[in-house]
Amino acid sequence: MAATTRIVEAGALTDVATQILVAGGFTEEDAAAMARHAVWSEASDIPNQGFWRLDQYIAKLRAGGYGTGEIIRTDCGPSLVRLDGADRTGQLVAETAAAVAAERAAETGLGLCVAGMSNHIGSAGYYTARLAGQGLIGVILSNGAPRNSGPATGRKLLGNNVLSVAVEATGGPVGVDMTVGSIAGSKLMMVTDQTGRMPEAVTDPRADNADARTATLTTAGGYKGFALGLAIEMLTGVLAGGRTLTGVASFLNAQATASGATQTVIAVDPSRLGPPEAVAEAAETLAQTLAEAGEHVPGRARAVEARRRMAEGIPIGPAQLDALAALAADTGVTLDAAFRR
Repeated sequence: MAATTRIVEAGALTDVATQILVAGGFTEEDAAAMARHAVWSEASDIPNQGFWRLDQYIAKLRAGGYGTGEIIRTDCGPSLVRLDGADRTGQLVAETAAAVAAERAAETGLGLCVAGMSNHIGSAGYYTARLAGQGLIGVILSNGAPRNSGPATGRKLLGNNVLSVAVEATGGPVGVDMTVGSIAGSKLMMVTDQTGRMPEAVTDPRADNADARTATLTTAGGYKGFALGLAIEMLTGVLAGGRTLTGVASFLNAQATASGATQTVIAVDPSRLGPPEAVAEAAETLAQTLAEAGEHVPGRARAVEARRRMAEGIPIGPAQLDALAALAADTGVTLDAAFRR
């Protein structure tokens, strides 16, 4: 590793990120949830959802794009819960929704929590990984502000909606974490920043794509990706009776406006369906069949490495150190030597 890369304990990173976010104006509750997510993203080699993101959240807060009200819970049945996210940070709302779904799954075998009036949640795999770590099958879906073009018109219409599913197999986790677009918007921005060139293959040539922040993406698989995105809209914004499609405000380009996104989290206790080991063994058979065919086992290598790093320390390189230094300078936080280049 480069000389400026150092290994830092996950707890220390979470503490400093929380301190910066609180100094930036967030409540302790929101800041802690955002910090946990950012540190997990760094451990998982998802830098576009790690420390690189935090200044964007602070800018949105300063513009008035987040709320501070209480998240309101309504129990709608033994397994079904609704949350009003009160425009709080997406990380706090989605963490709360996952905890509620897990609670209901422990009680009934199945928990479904739909959380409206939320915001950008970062990496969806973070929440399903937490559920899988509890022995549950975890699912999360989220809609978002328009980012993808309609296949017939090229008009920016559909959010880069996300889907993640995770299960713990006998040989380790298996997880799918994807956007319906051909690339994550944050990854497009990061690649463009780093290379000075926007990848044209993932943008719609019918649109003005001069700026990575506003570029119009194409859905993966064309019409099929668009249809999957609409299915996610039905299971999130429609299910909540909330905002869909162009009704969801942009996280980056409408900073003074709460997003109004919706997340739906599902947790299933597989032990209610038969022997607890049966699902883990079936998931491992799935993974081994893929591996023997020469295919990638989704989510496994990343999750195993993230768990090791969360336990033993996370490599923090120049880019992350520079991001933390800029955030600290902006919020008036003095960093320890471990976080300075």
